[in-house]
Amino acid sequence: MRTYADKRRPQLSTEDLLHLRWLLGGVLALLSVWTLFYLEPAIWPFGLLATLVILVALAFPALPGRVPRAVWLAGLPAIAIFFAVDLYARDMIPAFVRLMVVLVLYRAVAHRTRREDLQLVVLCLFLIVVTGVLTVSIAFSLQIVAFTAFAMAFLFVVNLVRDAQNEEDALPSAEWTLISRKRLLKRLWGILDLRMVLLVGSLLAIVLAISTAIFLAMPRFQMDGSLSLFQFTRGSSHSGFSESIALGEVTDIAQDHSVVMRVDAPAAAMQPGVPYWRMVVLDEYGGGSFRVSRAIQARVGARAISAREFAPDWWTGPAGEAPETTTDESGASVTVFLEGGVSRYLPLPGHFSRVRFKDMENIVPNPIFGVISTPQSSAGLLSFQIEGGDFSGSITDPDFERTLLRAPAGARFDSSTVDDRFRHRFLSYPATTAALPIEEEERALLRELVDRITGGARLDPRTFAQRACAFLAETHDYALSVSLADSVEGQDPVVRWLRAGLPGHCEFFAASFTLLCRTAGFPTRAITGFRGGTWNSFEHYFMVRNSDAHAWCEVYDGAGSWFRVDPTPGAVPVGQAPGVGPSLAAIAADRSMSAYFDSLRMIWYRRIVSFDKRSQREVAGLLKNASGKAAAEAGSVMGRLAREVVAWMHQPWTLESRGDLFYLGVIGILAFCTARRTGLRVSDLWGRMARGEAAARRKAGLLLRRLQVRLAEPKPDQRWDASSARELEAQLILIRYGRIESWPEPLRVFRTVRRLL
Repeated sequence: MRTYADKRRPQLSTEDLLHLRWLLGGVLALLSVWTLFYLEPAIWPFGLLATLVILVALAFPALPGRVPRAVWLAGLPAIAIFFAVDLYARDMIPAFVRLMVVLVLYRAVAHRTRREDLQLVVLCLFLIVVTGVLTVSIAFSLQIVAFTAFAMAFLFVVNLVRDAQNEEDALPSAEWTLISRKRLLKRLWGILDLRMVLLVGSLLAIVLAISTAIFLAMPRFQMDGSLSLFQFTRGSSHSGFSESIALGEVTDIAQDHSVVMRVDAPAAAMQPGVPYWRMVVLDEYGGGSFRVSRAIQARVGARAISAREFAPDWWTGPAGEAPETTTDESGASVTVFLEGGVSRYLPLPGHFSRVRFKDMENIVPNPIFGVISTPQSSAGLLSFQIEGGDFSGSITDPDFERTLLRAPAGARFDSSTVDDRFRHRFLSYPATTAALPIEEEERALLRELVDRITGGARLDPRTFAQRACAFLAETHDYALSVSLADSVEGQDPVVRWLRAGLPGHCEFFAASFTLLCRTAGFPTRAITGFRGGTWNSFEHYFMVRNSDAHAWCEVYDGAGSWFRVDPTPGAVPVGQAPGVGPSLAAIAADRSMSAYFDSLRMIWYRRIVSFDKRSQREVAGLLKNASGKAAAEAGSVMGRLAREVVAWMHQPWTLESRGDLFYLGVIGILAFCTARRTGLRVSDLWGRMARGEAAARRKAGLLLRRLQVRLAEPKPDQRWDASSARELEAQLILIRYGRIESWPEPLRVFRTVRRLL
């Protein structure tokens, strides 16, 4: 018969523990380095290189030992020099992140002492937290949980290694690097213990529960200053959402279907009509490209301010009255979650009364165009609330007809002064909105087209816009690709497109409409941003993708306002009331798997990223109500049971009720006798699953004390043989204190002792 010693699990040697520690340290380093892929693509090669080096070190642990010690000692000064040069050449935060990666890499690929193991854990945790805070990615939540599990296992192994090495903090010998990976895996599988797995899982669950409780209970403070340390920015944006765009750049963005913006609205039909999100307003045209004029950039670029909320006063009329806005009757605001790297311009409606940011932000208000930007494009998520948003497409501009850049009040622009196509770059706004930097032959063609549209009549701006859109829809089809002939020097590509009658995308329609309106004498500017979107029916929010990137126009009505015109075929006609067009509720809901996974990201934004003091109070109220209801329900159930028991006791005893009691008693007695006779206990079942040496010794000690008490004070009616009892006592002593190889079968001895007692 197999003895207990034959069933003993194998143990890991010191070399096995050292190799396991090396592998777990490498896993922690990989988890921290992979957080770089949350950031801008420019830093991805750095993360790929670090990943490759760590994987090579994990696969060949003997390689770092062959590097001379002098090289490792020179590593830290070299890292300091690298950081100084990087900090001098780049921004602080990118240089700081690269420094953390280099330190993690240096500590992960070198053979470590126990103190250096603890340094590796701290460095990896700091890198994960910093990149997670910068980007607030949903992968950060999963990665921090995985890091917690591996860090707990790593620290446990580090402590085992310390005990095996008699608490020495020195580099071990290199013998552990020669251990076969296959042999190590077999040993790990051999020592796998169900109780240990359950214990570790329970401990991890407790840690996560405590962390969640701390997160919910941690006081939230309102910061009056910005935390500039954690403002990771990138200088570039998507082409098409910057100060200069060329034909086709917005359409190139529309080829991508990734979600770039989420709008958390109270209801699907909050905004009337299909929403247009204005981002960049471009007043200058030339050679097939739109630009923000240099005069506007010079005036607005130096007006960056730091604010948590911004309430513009741009749209007040001469008497100071604010314009009417088309908003939800309840006055509810919408929350916008803009992904990093899209643009430094914020997506906004036409009019809005206030913009609130989660933290202090550096913003650049543009009162001339009614837009807001940041000095640089953020690499992480940017969230803000919009109050009083107006999506009707009408924008008040009472100062347009007065020159805004050092011009006397009341001065009006004259389109005849800007006919020279070489002078448009030096014009001041608003003259740039009427400039036509094209050849005279091309202007003649535009005048012919305008006469064809108007029929020789003098039209108001809205009527002309309606007829111009209808004319473009009749003469041109919509297409994502345009097959223009090779460019000819001095010829405008948009005029050539108008002459050829080719299909085109939104930029060609917007540019041609701009030229036609300016030829007719109506100031016009181009807008790039997003139009439309889809409704996520899982979490009930509005999703805007890159495929919704669009270009349209705004025309000055001559009465102090701009009105939106989308000349692309299929858009809402000019002059149609906002509520008549399709509403958000009419837009198709997205229930695809990609929308489902995106809803998880939205849950992360709503419940974690945007968890503030108000959310904390809501959670506290929900917990209070839930606990009150649970207590009331439990009290009700207990009271009902007590009443039923009392009623049952007071009712007359019948043969049926007595029979029930008799059957229950018989079943209980039989179960008790069976347990006493067979010695079956829950502890035995657990012992059979685990069969741990320490558990067997503890059980033997308990039974030994009981047996010795019975032997010291025998009862008068004692019927068992004293010699058998002494033999069992000797066997218990052997299990309790003897070598495991000399043990009898513990379960058989325990069962016999319990029967004897």
